[in-house]
Amino acid sequence: EHVPNICPTSLLKIMAEGKAPGRNSKYLYYSLLAYYFQRFMTLLDALVGSPRKLLMMDAAGAAVSAVMHGVVLVHLQPCIGLSTKALYLLAAFPSVFIQFTLMVLLTRRVSYAYALRVIAGFNVGFCVVSLVVAFAHRGGLTTVGWCYVLGEVLLVLALATLEWRVARRLG
Repeated sequence: EHVPNICPTSLLKIMAEGKAPGRNSKYLYYSLLAYYFQRFMTLLDALVGSPRKLLMMDAAGAAVSAVMHGVVLVHLQPCIGLSTKALYLLAAFPSVFIQFTLMVLLTRRVSYAYALRVIAGFNVGFCVVSLVVAFAHRGGLTTVGWCYVLGEVLLVLALATLEWRVARRLG
């Protein structure tokens, strides 16, 4: 069905007054969510107009992810529910991303457009591996673990989408 295109201020007012139609109210919520997601992506596009900055941001995010999986979450393993072997596996992926990004930034042997496409693909692959690992550990994965994995996957997919957009714009 058609999701109405509505101004978020009007939508919030309609929702606050309780006037959202019952059957179509979920579409109004989806419209609001889609609007704010699009605004977020536009903001990110403006913030990282430089492909070099985007690659550096990705490398910094990969470093945080590697430290989280390889150090922090290993110590919190009982709270998360992933095995240390799985956490070390998930820490290895961002470590490779960092090496690739540093190679691109320091040598400039490949174009930024190509590098962003490769990194976007790596990021999507990391998300798939993260979800496969999470489902493989679903019996022991805690609510905190699920929240962490799903939150990270959503964040990395948003970044991959942004990288792909910037790479397409570069040609």
